[in-house]
Amino acid sequence: MTFQQEIAKSPSGLVKSIMIAAFDLNHKNRKQLLRIVHHAINIAQNRGYSYTDELLEYFKHQESHVPKTTAKLLNQLFEYISEDEFVQLAKATQVRQSAVPVE
Repeated sequence: MTFQQEIAKSPSGLVKSIMIAAFDLNHKNRKQLLRIVHHAINIAQNRGYSYTDELLEYFKHQESHVPKTTAKLLNQLFEYISEDEFVQLAKATQVRQSAVPVE
């Protein structure tokens, strides 16, 4: 599924996918995705978000993910940075990365 198809399907699903992939040690775009996640969290923290440690710790341990807890943590994040803002960060990062010439 392409990035645009994923966005059209569900912005919250895309955010969840980004969060999970960012902490997957075997994911090929891990660094880029971590950059997006950390930038989004920094924006949320500037707006008063205070669950950073809990969120990061949860997503680092993917073997213990529970859908209800995942939804709760993401909803707490979405109170401070919307799903659409998160998606826009992902788009901007994707554009910047594709604009860099490969030598």
